[in-house]
Amino acid sequence: MTVTIVTPVYNGMPWLPECVQSVARQRDGVEIEHLVYDGGSTDGTTEWLREHASLGYEAIIGPDGGQPTLS
Repeated sequence: MTVTIVTPVYNGMPWLPECVQSVARQRDGVEIEHLVYDGGSTDGTTEWLREHASLGYEAIIGPDGGQPTLS
């Protein structure tokens, strides 16, 4: 069984490295698919994701539609 973890992020540098490293440490004996969706950050998040891909996540980077709202 594969466990999928989805991490949405926008300007998340204060917490993103700790989050990604925490997931990476928990892979022992567990099949984990970690998807990190960056909505177009401007605080270095995008660069960090590109530089640390060896931690085992898939980064999906680009503008999104923002926070959904109920109408």
